[in-house]
Amino acid sequence: MTVSVIIPTMRRPEGLRLAIQSVLAQSRRPGEIIIVDNAPEGCARGIAANARAVARLSLIHLSEPTRPYETSYAV
Repeated sequence: MTVSVIIPTMRRPEGLRLAIQSVLAQSRRPGEIIIVDNAPEGCARGIAANARAVARLSLIHLSEPTRPYETSYAV
């Protein structure tokens, strides 16, 4: 069984970093991490680029704020 983790974020780079670290520290690593960035300026790009070195990661950037529907875009 493969597990996918969806992390919605908006202008919280440190929180995103911590969330990714927490996911990767689990006893069972996910098959993929999907980050849904809801910030128009795309704050998660740099963090996602760094995380791709250690995990299979996808970034979905929403150019218009859509809270609370970010997770739906990933599914």
